[in-house]
Amino acid sequence: MGESDVILIREDIREVKKAVGELTATMADLRVQVAGSYVAKEDFLKSQELSEARIVKLYDRIDTHEREDKADRWRMAGLVAALAGVIVSIGQWVIGLVRGGNS
Repeated sequence: MGESDVILIREDIREVKKAVGELTATMADLRVQVAGSYVAKEDFLKSQELSEARIVKLYDRIDTHEREDKADRWRMAGLVAALAGVIVSIGQWVIGLVRGGNS
């Protein structure tokens, strides 16, 4: 083995070391990308869960509002019926006073 063979082997070793260094840097970049993708996926899943919880709360509020609205309508109908009864009673009392004077 001559000196030229040793020089060629050294150059080959340098090229291999350079390729290994580039490969190591590429692997590090890939690890960062994979970790970033994992974090982004975890953030997305967490955000999705929070959004679903908000949607459920909104639907619950809508249902509660609809039930309260129906109850309010029945209360209003009862109030109107009671008020109509009072007006009719007062009207009959006034008519009774005007016609016969008896109360």
